[in-house]
Amino acid sequence: MAVVWTGIQFNCMNLYAAPVVEDLGISRSQFMLVLSIPGVISAAISLFCFGAIEQRIGIRKMILIGGTLNTFSFLTWTFMSSIWMLYLGGALYGFGCGITAYTCVSAAVNCWFKQRIGTLVGIANALGSAAGIVFAVVIAAFIAAVGWRYSFALCTAISALSVVVCMMLYKGSPEEQGVPAMYADQSLDDEEVTNASSQASDAAARTNEAIIAQDLPFSQALHMPRLWILAIGYLMLGTTTYALMSTLPLFALDLGYGNMQGQVVSASLFAVAAAMVPLGVLCDKLGTKWGIALASVLMAVAALALRATSMPFIVLMLVSICAGAAYSACGVTVGVGVKEALGEVDFSKKLGVCSGCLYVGLALGPAITNLAYDAMGSYSSVLLLYAVFAAVTIALFFAGMRSQESR
Repeated sequence: MAVVWTGIQFNCMNLYAAPVVEDLGISRSQFMLVLSIPGVISAAISLFCFGAIEQRIGIRKMILIGGTLNTFSFLTWTFMSSIWMLYLGGALYGFGCGITAYTCVSAAVNCWFKQRIGTLVGIANALGSAAGIVFAVVIAAFIAAVGWRYSFALCTAISALSVVVCMMLYKGSPEEQGVPAMYADQSLDDEEVTNASSQASDAAARTNEAIIAQDLPFSQALHMPRLWILAIGYLMLGTTTYALMSTLPLFALDLGYGNMQGQVVSASLFAVAAAMVPLGVLCDKLGTKWGIALASVLMAVAALALRATSMPFIVLMLVSICAGAAYSACGVTVGVGVKEALGEVDFSKKLGVCSGCLYVGLALGPAITNLAYDAMGSYSSVLLLYAVFAAVTIALFFAGMRSQESR
């Protein structure tokens, strides 16, 4: 699921920018809108109905429906001859990835595992980035050799095969299979220790708002500032990190490395894959806010560096690594952050709100970045703005997450 529909489709779509822009006679911002459309649709699904869909039909059927829609999006792009077909494919992918991407991975991991959520989500999503490392170079070479249409056709076949494989491998939830979730016994032991410690503490500490927040159902959590602080934080995280990731091929083109776009994207995806598991461990051990802080700092460094009008290729590769490592936070921190701050009650619904806001950010990032380029002829100002956003993002997560003592 992560390998094909994130690694090949979502992470490599920006490689088609230059040839499709040239062949269809459209602007950069018009093409990059196809990266925003899925984000808007995915955001709507996550915000308003992901939790209800997951509870009604289960993750297995969601994978089937979403994977089929993703396959049809590839097919549409294969035969597109106008901008409306480009956007139609983006819309199909938006509905597909809305129920198969990061939110679905986090929900599935939370369903099957009761501990080490950040680490396990990191492992799952790292596979998608690892696929992107290989396929970024392969797809770039394939586009150069035979054209972008044949590349989309190949991806259509791979996506269709992946639907079948996912259906064979994922049989349903632990309840449907009649087996306990992994680490369930460990969770019970930890709960007993926590209860004993709680009984020994004074009543004031036990009524701390941060502890109460994790037990609230979704309907009550909606009225708490904590949920919306996190939601805004994830929106800004998605906006800034994906703005850089999605535009890396165009940054390379403007810096004079148009023939090295595949290597630049591969370097960023290598960083995403390499960073996801350590970032998940960091979130599990020290708290999600520290993982977000690290990612935001790396994003700011990359954004400020890309304001330069020229740089050696090795520096561009290092910048792309920083951008990729920062973007890994989008795939790791949402599930573990929601569970850490808001608990497991109505988890999929709380996850949907925060994931939805993340998807809004993923939609806004490419659009804002390339609209700024079309308007000003440069990325410099918007990149400076993203560096400022990084500091705001850190502040939001430090305000929204519960302290280690109250977790």
